[in-house]
Amino acid sequence: MKKEFVNELNSILSEAVIDWTRSRLDPRIFDLFNDTYIMRPEVSNFINDVVKSINDNIIDVNNYFVKGSILSFQWLDHSDVDVLVEIDDDIADDERDRLQREVDDAFDNVLIPNTEHPIQIYLNVGEYDPDNADGIYVIDYARRGMSDPWVKGPYNIRVDIDDYMSKFQKVAGSIDIDTGELRRDIIDYELLKKLPYEDINNLEHRINSKLDEINDGVDDLVYQYKHIRDLRHKAFSDELTPQEIIKYGSKNKLPENVIFKMLERYYYLSMLRNLKDLTARDDIDTDNVDDVKEIIKEI
Repeated sequence: MKKEFVNELNSILSEAVIDWTRSRLDPRIFDLFNDTYIMRPEVSNFINDVVKSINDNIIDVNNYFVKGSILSFQWLDHSDVDVLVEIDDDIADDERDRLQREVDDAFDNVLIPNTEHPIQIYLNVGEYDPDNADGIYVIDYARRGMSDPWVKGPYNIRVDIDDYMSKFQKVAGSIDIDTGELRRDIIDYELLKKLPYEDINNLEHRINSKLDEINDGVDDLVYQYKHIRDLRHKAFSDELTPQEIIKYGSKNKLPENVIFKMLERYYYLSMLRNLKDLTARDDIDTDNVDDVKEIIKEI
């Protein structure tokens, strides 16, 4: 990465949270009544339905609420809507991880209606410590006898982007390398498909081999996405260490979250999620190579 580009990128990012501060919360998610932000009914109903599906089909839900940057004045059009779900405290870590994967498979890249906001579900064993969140919004506050849905927030949060740049460049660089290789494999595949079979020995084998390389490339990118997502899940699930409290002060400022937000901002996550959804239906074959080509155009 050239020095001039790095300096320019640092300058752009240093103006943000990593994102610019807005004058209000997202109006597609919240209405403003008497100086209080109230979640729009279609949004809260959708989240309630998702949680009910988890309760009916995956694991009993004890409590749930919204947290994360959608409750901040640094939201983006495609910021996640993070929903924390409390489950019984006698569930072992490995079982909790299995359940989290099941939830992710069911709801990853599912969008809040009429928005570009994906819903993200975090399973928490036992009661969640509110000190670990900068914002907490309780959807069913009235049913729970609360007069105000806001336990904490809305909020502003700032970070020094220089503290995260080297890690971001490493993660984004790895995705860029794999995406570039995949793009070249698709070009090779398209060229092979145009060749006359009678002129090239073993052409069908070469085409199939290149298709295998495309599948491997997509699998590598999907693996990277799941790894990035799981690291963020773990960061929010684990308690802050004394060292992390001193250095970061908030889970929102942990590298796993800030880098996730930076990848989100530059559409890496959108691309990776779309690849994951595509491969969840089937392997990449002649019929959907063009779909892969369109998805990676995002980067």
